[in-house]
Amino acid sequence: MMLEGNGWVSGLRHGVTDWRYAFHQFPERVQSRQVLDLVERALGEQGDWAPVAAGLDGDGYRTWMHRGSAQRVSMVVTGIRPLLLSIGAHPAASAAGGPGETRRQQSLASDAVARALDAGQQVASRLGGRELQERDVLALVDQAQRAYGEWVRDEQRVAELAASLDGRTCPSCRAQVAFAAARCRSCGYRFTPHDDLQRDEQRARALHELRSLQSRAQPAPARPDAPGPPGTPPAGAHAPPGGRR
Repeated sequence: MMLEGNGWVSGLRHGVTDWRYAFHQFPERVQSRQVLDLVERALGEQGDWAPVAAGLDGDGYRTWMHRGSAQRVSMVVTGIRPLLLSIGAHPAASAAGGPGETRRQQSLASDAVARALDAGQQVASRLGGRELQERDVLALVDQAQRAYGEWVRDEQRVAELAASLDGRTCPSCRAQVAFAAARCRSCGYRFTPHDDLQRDEQRARALHELRSLQSRAQPAPARPDAPGPPGTPPAGAHAPPGGRR
C-alpha cells in the first residue's frame, strides 16, 4: 500500500469529507458476522487497537480505536447478495502540543489506518472477496437492497406456509380451524371427503413451496440501508470537487 504525501491512501482507496475508506465485496457463502470477527481478530493481533462500539449482538458494524493516536476506524457490513464491507477512518482529533507533536500524532494515525485497511484487504482475500472501485459501489448497494427485499418476502412467505400446515380453511365462513377438524368451530360446517382431499392437496403444495424457499434460505442479512456508527460515510459517496483528498 502506498501513502501519498498528505497521508491519504492512493490506489482504490479515496478520501471524501476527510475520510479514508475502502469497499469490498464477498461471495454469497460468507456471513457478515464472519467478516467482522476476522477483521477484529486481525486488528487485535496488531496489539494497539481496542473495540469501542458495535451493532446489535456484535453484527452490522464495529468501531475500534487506536491506542497510540486515538484514531478510530469503523467497519460496516451490509447486504446478502452481495455482501459488502465498508471500512474507513475519520481523522483523529488534533493532538495537544506544538507542530512537532501534531505531526507525530498524524503520522501514527496515518500508519494505523493503513494497517487497518490492509487488515480488511487481507480478510477479503482470505474469504474470496475483492476490493471495489468506488464507481461500482452504488450499483451493488442497489442490488443488495433488492436482494434484502426478496429475503424479507421469502421469510414472510415461509412463516405463512409453516402456519398453514397445521390448519385448514372452512369453505363456508373462511375461518381457520385445526387440520384434522371434522367440523368448523365457527359456523358448524361439516367437512366432506372432497374438502379433505383439497386440504391434503393444498398441504402438499405448501410443503413443496416451503422446501423450495428453505433450500435457498440465507442467514439474516444486515439491512443495506441500516445506519452504521455515527459519522459513517454513505456507501458510494463521491469525492468532493477538486479530486481526492
